Amino acid sequence: MERPADPTLVFRQRTSEATRRRVRLPAVAANAADHATIDLFLQSVFPGHSTAEFQASLDDPFYEPQDRLLLRQRRRIVAHVRLVHRAMHFGAVVIPITGIDRLGVAAEFRKRGLGGHLLRAAEARMESEGALLGVVRTASPGFFRRAGWVDCPAESYRRADACALLARLWDRRLIHRRRRRFHIRPLLRWEYPALARIYAQNILQSQLRRKVGPGPDAALRCPPIIGCTAHGPLERTEAYWKWLLDRRAFGQLFVALEGLELLEIDESKTRVVGYAVARGAEILELMAAPDCPRAAAELLARCCCEGVENGRHSIILHAPRSSRLFRLFDEAGGVGPPQDSDRGETDLIRLLDPVGMLRRLSGEFDRRASAAGLTRPLELGFFVEGRKYRLELGLEGVKADARGIGRSYLRLNRADFTRLVLGQLDWDAAVADRRLECSTALAAAAGRALFPRLPFWRPPWDDLPNTERT
Repeated sequence: MERPADPTLVFRQRTSEATRRRVRLPAVAANAADHATIDLFLQSVFPGHSTAEFQASLDDPFYEPQDRLLLRQRRRIVAHVRLVHRAMHFGAVVIPITGIDRLGVAAEFRKRGLGGHLLRAAEARMESEGALLGVVRTASPGFFRRAGWVDCPAESYRRADACALLARLWDRRLIHRRRRRFHIRPLLRWEYPALARIYAQNILQSQLRRKVGPGPDAALRCPPIIGCTAHGPLERTEAYWKWLLDRRAFGQLFVALEGLELLEIDESKTRVVGYAVARGAEILELMAAPDCPRAAAELLARCCCEGVENGRHSIILHAPRSSRLFRLFDEAGGVGPPQDSDRGETDLIRLLDPVGMLRRLSGEFDRRASAAGLTRPLELGFFVEGRKYRLELGLEGVKADARGIGRSYLRLNRADFTRLVLGQLDWDAAVADRRLECSTALAAAAGRALFPRLPFWRPPWDDLPNTERT
């Protein structure tokens, strides 16, 4: 039988019969006229589908109707997926990424390979549009793992008793019953630029660890230095901030103000120095200005009090692993991953364009090589399940291509190569399990220097949907 021109559009329909027949269902881009039908389809496929969230997705500043891919049988929609375009901070560079959202197949068309076909079509579309990474948050990780997706680093959070946390805050004198330095209240609409400022200060500034003077908040104080070291948070434009707030995928949003005039619009008199985004018992995002670290403690106390008043005695804080607030949770008997197993969804990631990703990180490799004192010129190859990639570190910069591997190379599978590039590979464990093989001692030394372990954290606020049904 003659092979079709495009094998990605051909499936074997699984039936109870002994024979199988081929079904052609091309993935087509949606248009604005399909929105009402798509909403009805999603309601039939996803029991918790929110019409409010669907409408919010249409208002996404980066959304276009053609970002939705459909499979149709005649005029009926039988499968749907949405591509979500974002940009992610990864050290000193910003990486274009695309998220997978609402990948679903009609009930009577399942177990025919349509979901995998639509996912492959989405991956091809993502790569053609320049995305370097694909990300997804799903309750069915097995489906994506079989398609080559890799688990993101584990969630970074702590869960503890709210009353125990308040006790620790009082014992450490981080909050006071009567005298307060900061005023905590809900966000006012015109204050969103202050949130953007604090977010940028936390994302684009690293914190230099060194000894600080004595005091009850010594564990929270640390002088900042300029230089982006964040890996994972999204880039938030002004339009994105407005959309994120209008989307209302949170329950409460508190701000901490330093000053006397609680309703003063002019930040020269009353400055917003921190904010906390909460949803139920979870604090999705808590950030304070680098020069006001105690604002974070008072925001945490306010969230704990709100939880106790509403009958929620357990509080969850999502934050980077380096967060100093986690020390308070640990002192209060808090738990986190992997001890806490009460989490329903998994984050996965896929490296769509390995050569493009290596080229985007060329400046990072140049700095790491200089810091490690690697002798140049230097070549490091990667043999990844039959595919070959190569880094060339010359005197004038770094180049990446897919033309060979050279004498010094690393042999590893696709999943571990993704972890390696993202700075999440455990070298010792991978070598011990023979998942990572180094052709030469130079390859091992260069690999460890160019791909160190990196902190990786994705704030959950960007991904949580609005569950309000309308």
